[in-house]
Amino acid sequence: MTPAKFTKKAYDTLGTQNKKYVELEGRGHWVLDDDGVDHICNEMKEWFLY
Repeated sequence: MTPAKFTKKAYDTLGTQNKKYVELEGRGHWVLDDDGVDHICNEMKEWFLY
């Protein structure tokens, strides 16, 4: 697992304003339940349709 501080650091180095950091509280890397998948799919759909 990668601690959020490292993921945020990588995110901050991206050279674009077209980005969004999404963290699912209390899930770590396990997001494959109904709520997690729904949340991630909605975020991806929003990004693709932007």
